[in-house]
Amino acid sequence: MPVHRVAGGWRWGKSGKVYKSRAGAERQARAIYASGWRGDAEARLRRAYARTDAADPRRRPGLPIYPPGHKVGTEVPEGGSSCANCRHYKEGGTCDSPAFQEWNGSDIIPLPDEDPTRYCSDLWEPRK
Repeated sequence: MPVHRVAGGWRWGKSGKVYKSRAGAERQARAIYASGWRGDAEARLRRAYARTDAADPRRRPGLPIYPPGHKVGTEVPEGGSSCANCRHYKEGGTCDSPAFQEWNGSDIIPLPDEDPTRYCSDLWEPRK
């Protein structure tokens, strides 16, 4: 994104501080690029992932940060939210949620007694 003239001076980008000199705005541009800005959302996501601890699944993009020992999925009583009424549930006891697969280590849901109405996870989304 170029430095350009605006009312009152010079600015890098569409918003932000207006500098009295072009040199000030160019210094701001160098600082922004040095911090990792590249201009596209995909690149920002890659940089965010690179800054996380990949060995800790609680810190990966896609999963919320949970306290130690938190179970994302668990057995539930019948009648409420469950795999059976989740949009990610597939026949045969599998889940197509990438976040659940990352947490669980596979797409196979550990269903108690093969009953999808008795298991649910924090990543549940209503079937549409």
